[in-house]
Amino acid sequence: MKNITKIAAVLLLVAGLIALVFAVQTLTADTGSLESNTTYGGDAYTGIQNAAAQTARNVKKLTELCTKAFGGILLALSFAFFGFGVRFFALDAKAPAAPGNTPFAAPAPAPAPQAPTAPQDVQI
Repeated sequence: MKNITKIAAVLLLVAGLIALVFAVQTLTADTGSLESNTTYGGDAYTGIQNAAAQTARNVKKLTELCTKAFGGILLALSFAFFGFGVRFFALDAKAPAAPGNTPFAAPAPAPAPQAPTAPQDVQI
């Protein structure tokens, strides 16, 4: 059981590192450039150019939104992977292989409360 826990911990830490690298790459990615409106003098080319420029601006905004959202998800996943990997290492170091020594084991039940005892006479 200890070897499986160590392997799982290492795999989770590696997955967390990979997710962190992808998150940084995603959040710092270039999202393209903008196109400005141009006037050609009242012909159809002006309308076509301005529609293409507006489309380019909309696509850039959408790309920025998607990269920030996906980068944030990857960043959160990397922290979760790191956290579970550290938890696996802590469980591995805490106790030898025992029933219930898994990262998702339910906590031990609380001891049952003791019945109250009758008051005792105190002699002074």
